[in-house]
Amino acid sequence: MELICIFIAAASLMYAVFTKMKTAGTIGRLDAMTESAVNRTLKETEFDESRLSRLESRLYRFLKENTLSEQTMANDREKIKSLIGDISHQTKTPVANITLYSELLCEREDMSRDAHLLAEQVHSQSEKLTFLINSLVKTSRLESGIITLLPERNNLKELAETVAEACGAAAEEKRTELICCADADVYAVFDMKWTAEAVLNIADNAVKYTPPGGTIVISYMEYESFSAISVTDNGEGIDEEESAKIFGRFFRGRHHSDIPGAGIGLYIARDIVSREGGYIRLRSKPGEGSEFTVFLPKR
Repeated sequence: MELICIFIAAASLMYAVFTKMKTAGTIGRLDAMTESAVNRTLKETEFDESRLSRLESRLYRFLKENTLSEQTMANDREKIKSLIGDISHQTKTPVANITLYSELLCEREDMSRDAHLLAEQVHSQSEKLTFLINSLVKTSRLESGIITLLPERNNLKELAETVAEACGAAAEEKRTELICCADADVYAVFDMKWTAEAVLNIADNAVKYTPPGGTIVISYMEYESFSAISVTDNGEGIDEEESAKIFGRFFRGRHHSDIPGAGIGLYIARDIVSREGGYIRLRSKPGEGSEFTVFLPKR
């Protein structure tokens, strides 16, 4: 009887050791399988009919399908990138020619007044078309992930000065006072080129919708986790209903159809800032102006 008990105990111990070794081996294979999926080196594998092999088989199928899905998405992005490039290339030359020829017509003195007005209209519309095409291409590149943002530690003073310089001529032409409060050094982590694009879209809107004689202020400040840059104007303001929609793609205010624009600028601005881990806050009241504040992470 004692020998039987010893035999059973030994057999149980051997089974436990064997099971542990097999489980450890399976875990090792599962780990190697997930590592190869991450490195895009997953290979065809055969499994036996044991319970652990069924688990391996299911994990393998899941990882393989996920890898194929990512490859399909990468291929789709390349196709979109190629299509956007073709559209941009094919439209750039003819639109540029229309703009150039209409500008030459506007300079001629041997045409009637009506012909001059028509030429000016063609020139104006061609410039709008150029702006729209560029905006659509930029939006498509952002949405498809073609554009890569490279956030790094930058100074908001430089950002504010860049935006003020870029929209200064338009503000002067509109007879709008533009004030840039850029004194102290305040830092945040963001892509300088694309964040300047985002803030400039906001500042351009402020110039467009602030009447002559108005004031636009570009300022920045530092908080505990974020640094922020604000564009404040004393224009007509935005009502609550439109404030909820203003960052939507192609949104135009119902009273602003006569002001040039495609309704894409704020959409692009929010997309860029959100990709950097930041956000945009809008404070506005009709008749009291608006304040757009872009919050950017400090680390």
